[in-house]
Amino acid sequence: MTLLRQLATWLGLISPVAYAYPALDVSLTNGGRLHLVGSIHMGSEAMSPLPEVLLQQLQQSTALVVEADISDMGSPLQEEYEPIPLAERLDPERYQLFQHTGA
Repeated sequence: MTLLRQLATWLGLISPVAYAYPALDVSLTNGGRLHLVGSIHMGSEAMSPLPEVLLQQLQQSTALVVEADISDMGSPLQEEYEPIPLAERLDPERYQLFQHTGA
């Protein structure tokens, strides 16, 4: 991003670049650039393929920093996973309060 564009964005004269996914471009004082992308905590096959503009950002990057272990492609939820009912996870007083608030 050029200095003029940075200044115009900072002054609110123009909008920052908008992406079809949660992201923000950051220019560092040392000339470095970051493309910060919001987390995809539990992605599914339905989210594939990723947007082309994101794939281009990844191809042009010199590093990829993630907040999770991506070396294991397995799901943390096993097929036999059965959620514990909320009534069993909350103490009776909190569960009653939950029911009373109409949630």
